[in-house]
Amino acid sequence: MKYFYLKQKVFSLRNAYTIYDDQKTELYYAKSKFLVSRKLTLYESTTDNILYTMERKRFSFRPSYTISDSNGTNVASTKKQRALFKQKVNVDSAHGQLVIEGNYRAHDFTIKHENGKDLASIHKKRLAWGDTYEIVIYADDHETFYLALVLLIDSKYHEKRKRSNTRRSRINR
Repeated sequence: MKYFYLKQKVFSLRNAYTIYDDQKTELYYAKSKFLVSRKLTLYESTTDNILYTMERKRFSFRPSYTISDSNGTNVASTKKQRALFKQKVNVDSAHGQLVIEGNYRAHDFTIKHENGKDLASIHKKRLAWGDTYEIVIYADDHETFYLALVLLIDSKYHEKRKRSNTRRSRINR
């Protein structure tokens, strides 16, 4: 079991995140080219190697994403599912069928394998400067892939709210 912390940079012209381990050592970072970009790239901090690229599909009824590895090979696709009083995303990946389930407010999530085994849990801190997540990964394999899924969770559920809040603040001026 490993603990990670994802912190979003607040004052940035693009979406930017840093991922730390439980010793507060920076392990990974992610960034997009622009604030409204549909593409987010996850890098290893020590070597600046690309690990995964997440991109939102342009023409889809529900928010859908594809995840590509460093070679550009598509390793996963996600699709939001309808569910009452909870959030649910199906992930069709090279690592098997996964399900991401979250509470109604989209602050607590669990990544599960199709056989019901918990792979990771994600908790968004409520009182934090910028989006901050505590991530517990139970499986030792594919940890960077699970971290990429956490970045997608923030994109799916919290980016829309941020953009609408900035629009409201501009209108109220």
